[in-house]
Amino acid sequence: MDWRGGTAGSNMLSESNKAHRTFLFSQYYVQNIEAKLRIHSGAVENIVTSVTASIATQSVTVPFLGTDGLFELMGEGYIEKWYDGTTDRLHIDFYGDAALNSISMSVGIKVSSEDFVLPITNNLSIGVNRGTFVLNEEVELLPGVEVAVAENATLEVAEGKSLFVYDRDNWINKKFVFNNTDFRAVGFTPSTIYKRTQSDLKDAVLNINGKLIAKGGFYTTKADIGEAADGPDIISSEGTGKIQIVTPSDPERKLYEATQANTTITYQEIPILPARLKNADGSFMETETDLAGLHIIYADGTWKQEKAETPSADIDSGTYETNLKIALQTVTEGAEIYYTTDGSEPTAESSLYTEPIQVTGEEGKSVTTVIKAIAIKPGAIDSPVAAFAYIIEIPHQHQWAETWQSDETSHWHECKGLNCPIKEDDKKEGYATHIEVIDEGKAPTCTETGLTEGKHCSVCGKVLIKQDIIEATGHTQKSSTRERRRPAQKQG
Repeated sequence: MDWRGGTAGSNMLSESNKAHRTFLFSQYYVQNIEAKLRIHSGAVENIVTSVTASIATQSVTVPFLGTDGLFELMGEGYIEKWYDGTTDRLHIDFYGDAALNSISMSVGIKVSSEDFVLPITNNLSIGVNRGTFVLNEEVELLPGVEVAVAENATLEVAEGKSLFVYDRDNWINKKFVFNNTDFRAVGFTPSTIYKRTQSDLKDAVLNINGKLIAKGGFYTTKADIGEAADGPDIISSEGTGKIQIVTPSDPERKLYEATQANTTITYQEIPILPARLKNADGSFMETETDLAGLHIIYADGTWKQEKAETPSADIDSGTYETNLKIALQTVTEGAEIYYTTDGSEPTAESSLYTEPIQVTGEEGKSVTTVIKAIAIKPGAIDSPVAAFAYIIEIPHQHQWAETWQSDETSHWHECKGLNCPIKEDDKKEGYATHIEVIDEGKAPTCTETGLTEGKHCSVCGKVLIKQDIIEATGHTQKSSTRERRRPAQKQG
């Protein structure tokens, strides 16, 4: 480890200097094995190193792996690590859920990494191959570092922490390493073949083919004036990368490195900005935004804000003879579907899709329903509106009444079913011309009424000619007249 030096290192632990959060070690190595080693969850690994501090050289044990270590494995995970002498690089590959935590050590003075931004040294390659790897410590990826996140794996920056990714232009010739250098190659390993030089301090590489979730800050260093188009390599070599900016990065956040002259430490501010993502053509996407939950994907060689995929329906638009239940879906993870059925354009204020939509018709009618749907995901661009048109034509089922309907010439049965398409009476069930039956008349008597002759239909009973009542004739009285003779008067 390259220690800043006794008095200088002690000064960096003062409360005023700790505010710069610059780590006391300018460079360190963890190269204790040159054959691939697999370590499973539950194992503990400690690293013993020598540190010169307080005018003395001390052996220090650093917990490297375990619940109290720099790295912690959860579940059934494991790591593989090895040193490659042909490139002078240390490789650490993670399989399964893991975390990078803070570590503490005592070298005459107590040092805890949680008080600083922990630098990942320049000859380290880290692979997150499976599961979720959580950064519970503030971390800076120095020039030369390579981090790869495999498809279906996740790198997460914990809430309240930050990840800084370095452009080499913010390091080269700045003399941030002890003894006024930019880096120091490994002094000795039995298998070293390649001797690294300053040219190996390339832009830090963060190769995201799975997912990065930034619940805390996510920054890149900003190149010097005249080099504004440059930046570290936050790329997606397989074209499957996804980034979620849960919390926008703080534009006021500062990052510092330090130079040392004897016991004097001078802090140098490193210009940073919310992460710039590198496209295949060398251009960059800026992530500076006030939008919480920004979702970014890599597609066709370009980082871009994710766009929710257009909803689809399990039943195609068309004409159907039965009522339907329409299920909607979108392939965009985390998106919700909103829909309308009244012809209006859907928004986040429309009906939220939670279950299949009932599309119903009416017997004997043609009923059209248009479902318009949109997929909305916070932090992503809304999907295009999808429209699905369904025409329901339920065939009419005749339900002929038992009673008859009639006019002056014919009779028929009416259909009791809804929306019967048969409107002409002569097309209806049982239609026929009346069969006439004479209803004989009856002469009245002096005491009983009579009836006129009538007609009715023998099938439906329709009265064709109504029989009228003839009043009874009643009794007729004959009177006799008798002539009364007067007696003759005598003449006098």
